[in-house]
Amino acid sequence: MILFYSFNFILVAGFAIFFYRAGQFDNAPGLLWAILSIVISLLIWRWLRWGSAAIILGQVLLYVGIGVFRMMRKSSTVSCKKTPGSNPPRVNKHGRQRPGRKVRRRCPPQSC
Repeated sequence: MILFYSFNFILVAGFAIFFYRAGQFDNAPGLLWAILSIVISLLIWRWLRWGSAAIILGQVLLYVGIGVFRMMRKSSTVSCKKTPGSNPPRVNKHGRQRPGRKVRRRCPPQSC
C-alpha cells in the first residue's frame, strides 16, 4: 500500500509535476515525461525497495536521458545539409539574386 504521507510519495509527486511542467515549457509531451517519472520512481521505490536517494538519482538519470535523446533527435534532423551547386539561387538578367526567393535544401523527405 502506498502511503500518501511518506517522504517518498512527496518526491514522486514533486518530480512528476516538475517533469510535466518542464515538458510544457519545452513544447514537448509533458504528460509522457510525467508518466515516465512516475513509473521510474515507483519501480525504484516499491519494486526495488530502495530509498529516497535512489529515487532522486533515477530522476536525474531520466532528465539526462531526455536531454541526450533530444540532442540525438535534433542532430539527425540537422544532418541533411545543402550541397553546393545542387540548387543554385535564381538570378535576374543582371546577375543578382531575386528578392524574396529562398534557396531550399534538398533532403530526403523523411529526414527533414
